[in-house]
Amino acid sequence: MVSSARVLDAAQSFILSADRLRGLFLIPEITDSLLNVASIVTLRDKLGPNRPIFMGLIGCTGTGKSTLFNSLAEADISVTGWRAHNTSGPVGLAHHTFFQALNIVEERIGRLLLTAFERKTYSTVDTPPTNGKPNGITLVSTEKSAFYQLLLFDLPDINTTVSREEKLVALQLQPWLDAVIFLVDDETIYHRDYEYPAQLANEYQQHRLCVLNHRGRDRVELHHPDMQNTKTFFGVDTIYLLPLLIGKDRFDQELAFLQFKTALTRLLQPAPDAPLFKQLGELARSLVKENQRRSQVFGQMKRTVASLTDDFLAKDTTIPIENILPDDVIQVLRHLGLKRFAVSNAYQFLRRIVNTGSIKQSFQLSFGDKREQLLSHVLRPDVDKLCKEIRNRLARCAEKIAAATRQIDGYKSIQEIAPAIRIFPKKETDESLENAVSVIVNEFEKRCKELISSDTLAGSVKNDPLVSVFLAVALVADTFTLPGFGSWLLVPSAFNYLPLGKFEQQKRRFQRQIQDLIRQRLAEIGLELEEICKNTVLDESDSLMNALKTCSEYR
Repeated sequence: MVSSARVLDAAQSFILSADRLRGLFLIPEITDSLLNVASIVTLRDKLGPNRPIFMGLIGCTGTGKSTLFNSLAEADISVTGWRAHNTSGPVGLAHHTFFQALNIVEERIGRLLLTAFERKTYSTVDTPPTNGKPNGITLVSTEKSAFYQLLLFDLPDINTTVSREEKLVALQLQPWLDAVIFLVDDETIYHRDYEYPAQLANEYQQHRLCVLNHRGRDRVELHHPDMQNTKTFFGVDTIYLLPLLIGKDRFDQELAFLQFKTALTRLLQPAPDAPLFKQLGELARSLVKENQRRSQVFGQMKRTVASLTDDFLAKDTTIPIENILPDDVIQVLRHLGLKRFAVSNAYQFLRRIVNTGSIKQSFQLSFGDKREQLLSHVLRPDVDKLCKEIRNRLARCAEKIAAATRQIDGYKSIQEIAPAIRIFPKKETDESLENAVSVIVNEFEKRCKELISSDTLAGSVKNDPLVSVFLAVALVADTFTLPGFGSWLLVPSAFNYLPLGKFEQQKRRFQRQIQDLIRQRLAEIGLELEEICKNTVLDESDSLMNALKTCSEYR
């Protein structure tokens, strides 16, 4: 069995990593309960064996909780009266040395005491009677020696129907208590709302007293069988009967009250930590189990994403150059073929005039002096069209991935808890794609310009005499070839021209770069999933996971 010391170390790890643990969304309500229990045991441990005893007054509306609280405090701290939810939030009273010790501990570790509540601290002398606040806790410091070992809480009604949150406040604070004083009167002694607080007191092995606040309506027989059943219900040996107050707001030297104060000293001992350790173990086991389930789901998702990405890339073809060039350039490629010296050029020139009606542009592209500049211009791919084509391909793959991952068993439960998974995979909308494409396009255009300006027929014949033979063959063969990139294999130009052999190399290089960009973007889908997994699943080697496993082994 895991030792208490190791559980305490694990609990402190939870406190120090509270934000990270909450950020994992590992069943938030269980995580909050785990951190709450961890705060209790850590605070008890750090305050040491001489820590104050946490004691709370629990009861229904009008049972006299605030009256008894003020009587024990010997000061009017809580507002009293027979009105529902007079005490809206917890009010605590402790010796000033407790707050000094608490500050030292919390400066070293962080907020520990009742972290779910806003906290305000006052001294007894400057504190007017307060109702408290449901989302806050009012702590009052006193110099009275009777509170040197005691932190006493006046808690909201447990049967309040006007504000349900107030009822939950008392139940939320009860696990912090070492001792509980149940207050009842002749109307609420059998109220069902005591069942859960009594159950909690038994579960946490809290020390208990039961006080019957007598309103003076009927005679109370403490030895009646019903009173015996009440003692059994609350787990107490005695029911203390407080007299009716007449003409004053607090008990003073009444014999019954003094007897109760004497009995109260028996409660000034800490409750055992074992029930809290056991609860930590149960909560930790739930989170470990949830983490393992998520790990399996994310593992299946990763395999699915990798498989679909590989399959998509295997079937993906290069983007046709026609899909990414401007529309007028496509017309040039189809009807002119970018050929300068060819018998069929005259035919293509006339054909372009008929199809486009642009005599000047056709003449310049076919025979003009600035043909080199025009070719450089028309060979620039359209960045917008290229980005649109890439996004379309990425979107098709992303849709398949999204559809496949949604079919994985357990995906829906993770989607409900982990918000980031709801938009996985993200759509390609960022400007970084345009920037990356622009770099590739600029590089492609630069290389094409270099080819156009440096390659001539004279240079080709000088470097390789066989070119003249191929030129003769090309003059005949060109008549039978289709216009476009294909004819560049056979037909060189007598002037500056763009030879297909070298252009094809640059085109393939350009298309490979685009494919690499698509591959990189698809890989980012896997990285995106990995990041979501990292933020919602604990790795087995993680120190926080080791702390959870340590607590889970406590039985």
